[in-house]
Formats: sequence, structure tokens, C-alpha cells
Amino acid sequence: DNDEECLNCDGNIYPPGFQSSPTPKIEMINISDVAGGQSQVLIQFYYNDFDYWGWYWAVDDVSILSQSQFDASLETIIWGWDNSYDELSLPYFQIPISQLAPIDFSSKVSNFGSDNINATLTATVPGIYSGASNLVNLTPFNIDTLTVLNSFTPPSVPGSYDVQFNLNTIESDADLSNNTTDNYTLE
Repeated sequence: DNDEECLNCDGNIYPPGFQSSPTPKIEMINISDVAGGQSQVLIQFYYNDFDYWGWYWAVDDVSILSQSQFDASLETIIWGWDNSYDELSLPYFQIPISQLAPIDFSSKVSNFGSDNINATLTATVPGIYSGASNLVNLTPFNIDTLTVLNSFTPPSVPGSYDVQFNLNTIESDADLSNNTTDNYTLE
């Protein structure tokens, strides 16, 4: 009934994707502190529309899994100019040559594993640019921001440039499918 029960709401009383959200909300919740070592565990889902006359709440594809030892995930790519970016920045995908400036890249990264994991974020424009963050030790079920150390200044030659992002770990990551994202194309 309050925002303290809303997962990942960051103090907002409205859950992510509330009401008519066009995209699903995917949650990974560590329940080992209450379910670990128990002979029986019951899971209950509760829907609260916050008195906004919500139409329905769809729950689909629920899985209860043993936690992997190492599982890092690339959550959100953030980029901008002169370190003036944040999660709310509006990245430009077409940049006039007269406005070329160094572009900084970072990412929110999660650790869904049971152990600490050492990770770096890389950003690459094949044949033109390669950058990496410092190695960061991520603790279980926490989110951190990894920032690529060297900026990318697009060439002054008009064209399309695909920026590739990858989360690299020293440990053997259980799920590599969430360590990359779609390329970002800059013109």
C-alpha cells in the first residue's frame, strides 16, 4: 500500500510501467533470506492500482531459480557530452559536424549473482574507437555505474558509426545474454 513495497520505485508512489505500460516490467528478486533452507515456500502476488482504476495486472513467466554464483547484467546505457549526462539526458543520434564534441559513455550494471563479480564496461566503434571503464567489484544484488575512461569524438567525416557496448567479467558469468545491448548508431 505504500512506496516502500514498490520494487525499484526510487521513492515514487507509481510502480515502473504502471497502468497501460507498453512494455513488460521484468523483476529479479532475491528471496533467499526468507526462502533459503525452507522445506516449503509459498509465493503470493498482490495487485494494488493505487485507486487509479487499473484495468488488470498480468503476471507471466514466473521462474524460481537457484541463484548463480556470478551473474552481471548491463542495465542501462547512459551517454552525453562533458560528463553532463545522467539517466534523464536526451542523447542525440545525429550530430552536425559543427557541433562535434567528445561523448562520454557509462552504464548502470547489476550483480544478480551470489558472489562479488569484477566487471568492466567497454564501448567500441569498430576500427575507430575503443574505450573501457576501470575494473569494478560489484557486490551481490547491487547496482553500480561504470564509466568508460576515454571519450569518443566522432570523426569529422559524415557517416554512420555503430557504438557497441559490452560488460566484461573476470569470473565466468552465468548469463552472457544480458552483458551486451543493441548497437547505438550515430550519424
